[in-house]
Amino acid sequence: MGTIGRPYIAKRFRGKMVPLQTMDGTTLYVHAGMLDSAPGMSPEVPWDTFRTSTVERYLEYCYQGNYRAPKPAKVPSDTPTSSADGCYEHDHRFWDAESDNESTGVRIAQGQYASRHNSESWDISSNTEDEDKEGDDTENDDTEVDDTEGDDKADTPSLRYPNGLDYGRVFLAHAELYILSKTQKKKSLASLCFARLCKAIKKASEEPVRPRFAKNLSDLLLYVYKHGGVSLVDDCEVCDLQSIVRWRVAEHIEEMKEECSSIMWCGGKLAEDLMKEVVDRVVTLESWSKHAARWDNY
Repeated sequence: MGTIGRPYIAKRFRGKMVPLQTMDGTTLYVHAGMLDSAPGMSPEVPWDTFRTSTVERYLEYCYQGNYRAPKPAKVPSDTPTSSADGCYEHDHRFWDAESDNESTGVRIAQGQYASRHNSESWDISSNTEDEDKEGDDTENDDTEVDDTEGDDKADTPSLRYPNGLDYGRVFLAHAELYILSKTQKKKSLASLCFARLCKAIKKASEEPVRPRFAKNLSDLLLYVYKHGGVSLVDDCEVCDLQSIVRWRVAEHIEEMKEECSSIMWCGGKLAEDLMKEVVDRVVTLESWSKHAARWDNY
């Protein structure tokens, strides 16, 4: 697996520092030269639309050429695993229970959604460093997975975490940074976020115990369609992200019946796209079954 080269940034250390106000009111400071390095980026980036942790990851990438993401959290034994309630078209705040120490606060409201973008194949084997091997993230807490615990049971995750793992904040960390990278026209960062999100979804789907998976994936689908209310990013810019998440939801439709029913009942472009994705998957699987049956007859 390849490594990410660190950018040469020494010449950008000269000059003034500029303040960035984040969603929760925190002010971060960065060298002005680090923010005007991408051609075509908007000078009016709504930094206060993003959480502090997301802006910090963006700056981490600017300075170091890489970023750290949170690890999945251990699910407490007495925590309910209910799915999303209500419709995304209502004036309703959708909270990720394990998302950092700051509320994600994704406002779900019906609006302009992406046109259909077929997802036929997805390459998630890009040359990226495995964020799971990096140092502790600033958001670590007592519920976060500790790589050092249970080493004697490394090959049996169901024994290490009998209640499963919650990937909610992992998904949203990559997705929100992807949206921010789009406002900044940082294609390399967007590609990195996309690859890591695909990898995280795949890993979460393969966990032997996954009580929060359906809710986590549903939350992610709603977020990538609304993209946090960031006006500088339209759906055409995030159609690839929307497509891969829809495709994953359709793939796991059996365990996401409640979440998908809520989305379908609400209607709107998201519901239409999801329905088409599910139908396309059914047609594809039926076609494969017919071809397999023909080969069995030979």
